[in-house]
Amino acid sequence: MMELLVLFLRIGLASILLTSAYTKIKEMAGHIESIRNYRILPSKLVKTAGYVDVTVELLLGTCILVGLLFNGSVAISILLIGTYTLAIVINLKRGRTDLSCGCGGIVGENLLSWRLVLRNVGIMIGASLLFFSQVDLGMLDAVLSGKSIRDVYPESFFIAFCGGWVTLICIIIVREVTTLRKHFKRLLA
Repeated sequence: MMELLVLFLRIGLASILLTSAYTKIKEMAGHIESIRNYRILPSKLVKTAGYVDVTVELLLGTCILVGLLFNGSVAISILLIGTYTLAIVINLKRGRTDLSCGCGGIVGENLLSWRLVLRNVGIMIGASLLFFSQVDLGMLDAVLSGKSIRDVYPESFFIAFCGGWVTLICIIIVREVTTLRKHFKRLLA
C-alpha cells in the first residue's frame, strides 16, 4: 500500500513540474514577464532565469516520473518550490497581491496569497515524504542498481501508473471545462 501512495505522490509531483513547464514553454514571453513582475531579479537575468526555470522543471519532472536520480531530483524540486514560495512571500510582504503567481500547469494561475504559500508548503511536505521513502516500485534507479525488472515493474505498477495518469487527465479536463465555462459566462454577461 505504501508503494502505491509513493507512486501517486511521484506522479503528482512530476505532473506539477511537467505541466508547469509545458505551460511556460507555450507562453514563454508571459513566463518571462511574470518573473520580471516579481521584481526580485535584476532585469538582465530575467530572461535567462525563465529559460533555466523551464529546463530545470522539465528535467526534474522527467527524472521523478521515471525514478532516475530520484532523491537528488526530489531534493532540488523542494528547493525550487521553496524558492518560488520565498518569492511569493517577499511580494506579499511588499503588499503586492495583484500579481499572478506564474505557476501554470495543473496548479493553475493564481493571484499571490497566503493560501498559495500554504499550497506550496503542502507540495513540499509531499515531496519530502517522497525523499524519505524507500520504495523501488517503478524506479529506474532500482533497476540500474541491479534489482530485477520484474520486481521493480510488476503488473500492479502499470495498473496504478495508468490509473494515476487517468485521474490526472480527468482533473485537467475538469479544470479546463471550468475555465471555459467562466470565459463563456463573461462573454455572455
